[in-house]
Amino acid sequence: TFVYLVVCKIPQTEANFLRGASQIHRTVIKNFIKTMTNSKLIKSIKHIISQNIGLGSESQMLAFFGFTSKSESHYRDVIAYKLYKEYKDEFLITREWNKCDIAILDKETGKAVLLLELKVCYNVDLIKSSTLKEYIDSIKKDFEKSKKISEPKTEIYSIMFIVKPEQIIPEELKKIVKYSDAINAGLKKLDYKDLDKIGEANLRNEFKKIEFHHIRKDIAFDLTCGLGYCLIEE
Repeated sequence: TFVYLVVCKIPQTEANFLRGASQIHRTVIKNFIKTMTNSKLIKSIKHIISQNIGLGSESQMLAFFGFTSKSESHYRDVIAYKLYKEYKDEFLITREWNKCDIAILDKETGKAVLLLELKVCYNVDLIKSSTLKEYIDSIKKDFEKSKKISEPKTEIYSIMFIVKPEQIIPEELKKIVKYSDAINAGLKKLDYKDLDKIGEANLRNEFKKIEFHHIRKDIAFDLTCGLGYCLIEE
C-alpha cells in the first residue's frame, strides 16, 4: 500500500511532486492537487465577498443596492474582477461563459474548473412558500445547466445574496424601494431576525451542502438594511 502525505505545502511544480510516482499514483496525486486548488478558489471567493463587497464598499452602497434592485450584476462584477486580478496567471476568469455568471477555466484546456451562479433575494422571499419555491427551483435549474457544461471534477456553486431590511418602508419611499409591499408584509408578521432564522431553515431543508454568512449592515434612505449570503454546493 502506498500512501502519499503532503505536509505544510506542495512543491512549486506539479511535475516535481509527481516525479518518481507510478501512473496510478500520479492520478491520485493530481486529483488531490486539484481538490486543494478548488478549495483555495472558493475560499478566495468568500474572502472577496468579505473584504471587497463587505468592508470595501462605500457607506450606504450595499443598502442602496439592496433597497432599489434585486440585481446580482454588481456583486458578480466585483467577484469576477478580483478573481481575475488574483488568478490571471493561473486560470482564465470570465463572466457569462455559456450563460454562467462566473467561470474559472483551465488556462491550457479552456475547460471549466469552477462554475458559479449568483442570485439576490430578500429575507421575506424565503418565508413565503411561493417565492421560496421560485428561488429553490431556480437554483436547482442553474445546477442542472452548469452540469451540462462542466467536467467530472468541476466545482459547481450557487451564491444567493440575502437582503435584510429591518424597518417598515414608509409610504413616501414605496415608489423608490423595490418590493416594498412584500417587505412590509413580512416585517408586520415577524421581526427581521425571525425572518432570517426561518428563511435559513427553509433553505437548509432543501440543500444539504449550504452555509450562511453575514456581510454587514448598512443604511440608505434612513433605513437600516443587512446583507448576507448563502453558499450552496451542487
